[in-house]
Amino acid sequence: MNIKYDNLDRLFSKYIRVRDKCCQVCGQSNKRLEAAHIFGRGQKSVRFDPENCWAMCGGPNQSSCHRYMDLHTTEKMEWCRKKIGDERFNRLSVRARTPKKPDRVLIKIWLDHELTKLDPQ
Repeated sequence: MNIKYDNLDRLFSKYIRVRDKCCQVCGQSNKRLEAAHIFGRGQKSVRFDPENCWAMCGGPNQSSCHRYMDLHTTEKMEWCRKKIGDERFNRLSVRARTPKKPDRVLIKIWLDHELTKLDPQ
């Protein structure tokens, strides 16, 4: 299934990369950063949820953290559980399984505001 990647996805990706500043798995900041979703973007209820997305090194490299995590789902879930704790991970998991269409206008307003705080250029 091919999921459309639009301007709001790009803005959210920028927010995640600016927020995290480096790969949240290996800690490197000199590699290409990507916004890596724990529960895939097809889960609309958490597509723009900041607890569901972390900056990870990416690109076509087979050894990138983003690629590795996407190929090893169990490890990705456990990594996230350790990152945010059991309680927050369990709530995120419930949100991911709860069908909900996000309010894209409110998300854009929120992202613009957050990016202004993080990167006031």
